Amino acid sequence: MRLLAKKINGAAYLPISCSVPGCVAPEYRRDLCIYHNSLAKAEKEKLSQAPIRFGCDSPHNRVYAVRGGDLTKFGFSRNVDARLPALQIGSPIKLYLIGHIQGDVALERKIHRALADYHSHGEWFMRGPDVLDLERVFAKGKKDGVLKLINKFLPAY
Repeated sequence: MRLLAKKINGAAYLPISCSVPGCVAPEYRRDLCIYHNSLAKAEKEKLSQAPIRFGCDSPHNRVYAVRGGDLTKFGFSRNVDARLPALQIGSPIKLYLIGHIQGDVALERKIHRALADYHSHGEWFMRGPDVLDLERVFAKGKKDGVLKLINKFLPAY
């Protein structure tokens, strides 16, 4: 059997198999065949276009804590790894990710209400004893610990 090279932008490539187990479709440049590559793109697009719903326990929904100088930001993101560099672009000081937990926008807002006494601006809070306690729990990644603390800070409805 003779393998045919394919010319792409003037360079010759020998075919390789798709990296999906069981797939024998040839591929020349990527690790996925055209079919599996289109499926992966569609899944990524679907995830990025999905609406953020309140009360949604999707594993992609994260509430995070970021420290910058004497301030701490509690925010929501579907991709914490991409969010920190985006925040860093607009910040004159170095930002550090303290931690993140699974949660939704409603949890983020509840945290903001619980820390209202320490509010600086936007989603940023001055470092006080309650903020430091919450930072420690975020660093451990304990959602139940975060819920206990914010329920302690908030008066019962």
